[in-house]
Amino acid sequence: MSSEPDSDKPHPHLTDLKTDKGRLVVDEYLEVPGHPEVFASGDAAAVPDLTRPGEVTPMTAQHAQRQGKQAADNIAASFGTGIPQPYRHEDLGFVVDLGGTQAAANPLHVPLAGLPAKVVTRGYHLLSMPGNRVRTTTAGSTTTWT
Repeated sequence: MSSEPDSDKPHPHLTDLKTDKGRLVVDEYLEVPGHPEVFASGDAAAVPDLTRPGEVTPMTAQHAQRQGKQAADNIAASFGTGIPQPYRHEDLGFVVDLGGTQAAANPLHVPLAGLPAKVVTRGYHLLSMPGNRVRTTTAGSTTTWT
């Protein structure tokens, strides 16, 4: 873990923090134990998975996005705005675009491959975009489906 671009050398203030496979160990509130002023989320953090005791959440955008929001809310709570909440997320599956007509998806734990997975993957990504105009423009693009 580094705080400097293109460097494996950790920042001097980070050398005493516990890591797990290169990720900062945090509690369910995304706080580094023993350092209430330090929060971490996403790929940088080994976040306990409250739905799978003893495991940490995988390094996915799905978790990173939600953890970032939860960390921000918990930082605000540490200043008196709100109540800290633990990070808990029920996994709803995954979608992976592999290019061309290839994709893999597991929405709601229903395994899909090939074109059906591609349709689900593109639908998920389109729905994640802000606003109908952006969705319509993107869906109508000939490069979207190739």
